[in-house]
Amino acid sequence: MRNKLLVAMALCSATSSTLPLWASENWPDPALTFVDPALTPDENGGGVYYVYHVATRKFMCDGNWKNNWGTELIVAEEGKKVTLSYGQDYELSRRPVTDGSYNDAYGWRMSMMEGKTNSKLHEFYIPSELVLCVDHDKQGHILWKIVKQDNGAYRIKIADEDPLYGESSQYAGCYIGINEGDFGVNPLVIEGTEGVVNPQYDWKFVEPTAYDIYQAKKKLQAQLDAADAANFQDITDYANL
Repeated sequence: MRNKLLVAMALCSATSSTLPLWASENWPDPALTFVDPALTPDENGGGVYYVYHVATRKFMCDGNWKNNWGTELIVAEEGKKVTLSYGQDYELSRRPVTDGSYNDAYGWRMSMMEGKTNSKLHEFYIPSELVLCVDHDKQGHILWKIVKQDNGAYRIKIADEDPLYGESSQYAGCYIGINEGDFGVNPLVIEGTEGVVNPQYDWKFVEPTAYDIYQAKKKLQAQLDAADAANFQDITDYANL
């Protein structure tokens, strides 16, 4: 099944970029299969996933939001893989204990290894501009807390122990989220403040194979719509996928 779908995607890739990915009138939207990430807090935890924002139905990716760096965390129709690993903030944990930003706690690092970077590093971090970027460069603040919700989704926040943005700061209890109608990921949502509009916080995790199948079906769906519009008849084999 997976190989057939990927072949179909390759066959239609030449024209799929010109076809919109809105909901099809004739063909059902493909279903995504979600998984619980391995969150054992040791070297056995972690893994590689695509991270899906439930409200926008899009995936974590790098791009431009408040700036033109190309390294801010956004959501898009097509995402990039995120690697979870458990450990220390390798920058802040090496600073002198007397340094106000020293942090020897453990938490989850999230890295977009295929994302744009100006530093050859890929961890998610919060720069001073209070956006979320994917190209850590010794600034620190790279540890995250991932919390499962009763609805099966997950919420993500900076680690409680973070000296600037954690539970001892004004950002205590703040999760990453996306404002209604927006696509940029706000790392420290404070509800009720200016510019915060109905933020949505829920995320889900998708394994790479399931993601590839989903994207192949989305592209095939667009081609089936085009075939319907052109009144093509012999599309049964593709429709059955």
